[in-house]
Amino acid sequence: MGLTFTLLGSGSSGNATLVSDGDTHILVDVGLSGRETAKRLRECGIEPDRISAIVVSHEHGDHCRGVGPFAKDLDIPVFMTEGTRNASGMILDSRKHRSIGSGECFDVKGLFITCFSVPHDSADPLGFVIEKDGVKIGIALDLGFLSNLVLERLKGCAGIILESNHDVQMLKV
Repeated sequence: MGLTFTLLGSGSSGNATLVSDGDTHILVDVGLSGRETAKRLRECGIEPDRISAIVVSHEHGDHCRGVGPFAKDLDIPVFMTEGTRNASGMILDSRKHRSIGSGECFDVKGLFITCFSVPHDSADPLGFVIEKDGVKIGIALDLGFLSNLVLERLKGCAGIILESNHDVQMLKV
C-alpha cells in the first residue's frame, strides 16, 4: 500500500489527519475529543491502539485539545515543539513527549517526517512533509499566506493538505 491521508476533522470544531502506509499510522493533530477521534479512526478501519505517533502542528485547541486524552492510555509518542507544549498547557506524560523543531527530520517506523516553520499566530507552528519510498505528503495548517519556505517544502509532494482559514485582519477586527 502507498502513502495515504484521511481528514478525520477540519475546521474550528477540530482538526485531525491520519497518514498511513497501511502498517504505520500517524495522526497529525488531535483537535477532536479523544472519544470522537477514536470513533472516526474506527470508521476508517483503524483501532486507536494501532496509532504509532501523534504529531502536533501548534497549540490552538482546534488542533490539540484531544491529544492528552487520546494518548493517555496508549503507548505512543507525541511530537511537538517545546513552544507548542508550553503554550498549550497540555498535561502529557513526559515520557511520551518528543521535542521537535523546524528543520528537523525524524522517523516513525519507516515514515520520515520533516518539520518546517509556517506563518501563523501561535508559539512555534510547524508544517510537515511525510515521506515513504519517495512519495511525499505535505501538511501546512492555519496559513495566513504561503511563505517561500512553505512553497519550497511542499514542492514534489504527491498530496498536499492546506488549511488557510487564518486571517490576521479578521482577528484584529
